[in-house]
Amino acid sequence: MIDSRLSQAGEVTRRRRECEHCGRRYTTYERVEQTLPLIVKNDGRRQPYDRDKLLAGLRRACVKRPVSAEALERFLHQVERWLVDTGEQEVTSSRLGEHVLHERFAVWTRSRTCDSPASIATSKTWASSSKSSAG
Repeated sequence: MIDSRLSQAGEVTRRRRECEHCGRRYTTYERVEQTLPLIVKNDGRRQPYDRDKLLAGLRRACVKRPVSAEALERFLHQVERWLVDTGEQEVTSSRLGEHVLHERFAVWTRSRTCDSPASIATSKTWASSSKSSAG
């Protein structure tokens, strides 16, 4: 290891390393693994929290919006901190969704990069009703 530094928040360690065989340098990031609650789906199934699934949903929600990858990472970190801070072993998917929706609105409306929760809820309702009437 060549160098080791903590991130600004102090929760991720950035390490510069060098391969012993070829001498190539690379960076690794280490994060403390936290025990996150299980997510209880609407049908009662329980699944482990999936950061990548939430990130994919946020990316879809931010299409054509000027939201950086760094802003999404910061937001995911806030959501994960909230999950840990609840102290609960299980959180319903609807509660997680409501938290994400309102937190996203609170954080990103300051920079005017996000629709209001009411317009998102309306579009969800419209989309689900158009699916049910089409089938």
